[in-house]
Amino acid sequence: MKQSIILNHAIKCNKERAYSYFIDFEKFGKIHPVIHTVTQIEPQTGNSKGKYFIKESIVLFGFIKMNPEYTAEVFEVEQGNKIQYTSQVKPGVFLEINLEFSDWENGFGTIIKEEVTVTANPIICSILLKQIKKIHLDLIKNLEIDISE
Repeated sequence: MKQSIILNHAIKCNKERAYSYFIDFEKFGKIHPVIHTVTQIEPQTGNSKGKYFIKESIVLFGFIKMNPEYTAEVFEVEQGNKIQYTSQVKPGVFLEINLEFSDWENGFGTIIKEEVTVTANPIICSILLKQIKKIHLDLIKNLEIDISE
């Protein structure tokens, strides 16, 4: 089963700068609240910006500690405007994140539209999407802090 959520974020920096944090997966990993290791395992080819091995540390329901490890591939769908991340998080659990960047406030701000789709059994989809929403709201806060420094 597939389930999706759409998140919209407005941040105070130009689109090119915001985009640079998401197209460079190693840079993305540094502001991501649960990713602690990003290792490129396949180089950039065509519209693929590479494949990466990811290690995370998360806590579900406030007390279940997990350390997922998986691969993710980054695609530049439309240069400067759209990015896609795909990964198989676990056997039978697939994640796709589509990001679209647009100008806001006369080029001094950026709207990031994020569509997150999980394919798994319905319970896993629901839990994972709820967790991703919280994590990605924290990710945007980290991005805003990093941009302002």
